[in-house]
Amino acid sequence: MEQLDQFEQSVLYLVNVPNSDPNLRRQAQAIVDEVTKQGGWQFALTKFSSTNQSEVKFWSLQLIEKTVSNSWSQLSESDKGSIRLHFLSCLGSQILYNQPVYVINKFCLILILLCKQTYPEVWPSFFNDVLSTLNADSLRSFDIFLRIRRNIWK
Repeated sequence: MEQLDQFEQSVLYLVNVPNSDPNLRRQAQAIVDEVTKQGGWQFALTKFSSTNQSEVKFWSLQLIEKTVSNSWSQLSESDKGSIRLHFLSCLGSQILYNQPVYVINKFCLILILLCKQTYPEVWPSFFNDVLSTLNADSLRSFDIFLRIRRNIWK
């Protein structure tokens, strides 16, 4: 748990204190870099769901995006399934509903990347799963679906 706190504090420091002491910035960057090197995507999944800080959610999504874009083929099938399930569970929860647009966009981008990596061979039910997970009464859900739909084939 301490690593989660250090990571969150470091991200917030890097984002919110741009003209700070260079030594403190290097320390904060070193903590973030260490997490990234140590299987950062798993850590990022946990952090994305547990933090209330939008900046940290976004940073976590960047780590996950990097994994899905650059290292997908190196992941085990179990790890790939964990990422897919985590994103579906986030769609069905309230995690995204009060987030700024930049977090929603990054989340949707990763869903699009997951679709491109897995549909239709591995995840033929992608669209059905996404639609069935979204809250039909929520404007945010409708917005998320339209973002995915609009950008999926670009």
